[in-house]
Amino acid sequence: MEMILREYKKEDAAAICKWLRTEEELYKWSADRFNKFPLSENDMNESYAPQLEGKRFFPLTAVDENENLLGHFIIRYPNEKDDSSVRFGFVIVNPDFRDRGLGKKMLSLGIEYAKKNLGVQRIDLGVFENNPGARHCYEAVGFREYSRRNCNLKIGSWTCVDMEIILEKKNFILPCGSETFETERLIMRKFTYDDADSMMRNWVSDDGVQNMYGEPSYKTKEEVHGLLDKYISSYQSGVYFRWAIIEKSSGECIGQIAYFLVDHNNHFGEIEYCIGKDFQRRGYATEATKAVIKFGFEKINFHKVQICVRPSNTPSRKVIEKCGFTYEGTLRDYFFREGKYEGRMYYSILKDEWESKLASAELTTDLDELIFFRLEANINTYAAFKNEVEPTRPSSHDFRYEKGDYIYHDTYVGGEQFAGEESICKNEKALYAMNYFGRVLDDRFSGDFLKEALRHADKKMPYRGPEIYQSGEFTYKCNVTGDFNWFQGFEEIYLNETKVYECVFHGGTLR
Repeated sequence: MEMILREYKKEDAAAICKWLRTEEELYKWSADRFNKFPLSENDMNESYAPQLEGKRFFPLTAVDENENLLGHFIIRYPNEKDDSSVRFGFVIVNPDFRDRGLGKKMLSLGIEYAKKNLGVQRIDLGVFENNPGARHCYEAVGFREYSRRNCNLKIGSWTCVDMEIILEKKNFILPCGSETFETERLIMRKFTYDDADSMMRNWVSDDGVQNMYGEPSYKTKEEVHGLLDKYISSYQSGVYFRWAIIEKSSGECIGQIAYFLVDHNNHFGEIEYCIGKDFQRRGYATEATKAVIKFGFEKINFHKVQICVRPSNTPSRKVIEKCGFTYEGTLRDYFFREGKYEGRMYYSILKDEWESKLASAELTTDLDELIFFRLEANINTYAAFKNEVEPTRPSSHDFRYEKGDYIYHDTYVGGEQFAGEESICKNEKALYAMNYFGRVLDDRFSGDFLKEALRHADKKMPYRGPEIYQSGEFTYKCNVTGDFNWFQGFEEIYLNETKVYECVFHGGTLR
């Protein structure tokens, strides 16, 4: 059977409406566009008429060589300022001719029509999860799922699967929306109204955090809900990219990150972020920013990602450098804040630069991330009586902790006089090592107190234990020269005035 694709005619509506035999079929075909069953030809033509005037709406009908109607669908531009992408909708085949491959044939003709006559680079469409036959038809001609959303319809709540086919993956932005993704310690997802309390608790009401972010602080639930109204309503566009940053271990919303500027014509996005004060200096900003850069290049199809910072914001400048950005220049006296002018520093990274740095592992090792893992491993091994494994050497004691791509290994030999080494690897590459040698000086020494002290190491002192820790009659002291890349240290324990233990250590990162 020959199939011809032609422009829709008003008289086609009578036959097409008859193809919709049940209310469920109507909603599978049109979602909530009509909300009326049975559908009349006047309903259909009245809906199409104003859209045709804009010249961004193309209803098409498939017929055979005798003008018998075989199927129908529409093509429209979903974004007013974007001519690179169109959406198919209202796809239907005459039920008298189903199961003959006509749906695939009609869609193939539609794809060719969109390429040849509209010059588009991408086509998408939606199909409800409870319509598997239609989905299989779309997959057969090349459409692939890229997102899901819930649709509350008159007859129930259905899941809509959005699908796309890329005709030419060059120089255009994909409206993939703010998809959820995860890193080792964080979840990036869309904001919800349930985030209001933790937003107020952790960052959005903090004048210092919001001032550095360049936004006002929000002090009441009503103000925060107003902000969330703005965020949540914007997600519908598909080209709004803003994520709540959720700490996995606590479930708290600790900040946000976004592509607040998206340039469709020049194919770049600009990142902004903020992290609550209590969650800063843990590597979270770097972890989130690297992930959002990856999303921008791989999912949104940016050519360039850029970011700006005030010269006085030293912590953010360090984050930017760790993420592989290149400094481009400073707009002088761009901001006037708190009675003085301050410049705006611009940084950027191109897609090919990012791919090159990723391939060379330049973006995969972050010092803050490494330190955090060492601290986490510390409270999950020897110091916490956990994760002892089979000895790797005669008479050795070994501890091992793994998380994500990281592996921590601590091994020591001896007893009252001992020696050992701990190391950290990522993706089978050694990143860090430390050697230690110590001895017990008095029988009254407490190994439990040593472990207790070691569990209080923090980012300021991530080597062994804190500078000083006291419990009862015991006091732990630790002195270090250097930094995490290259250090030497000495720790000791006193029982009142008597030294009962001492240990020397040295280590650092590996290259």
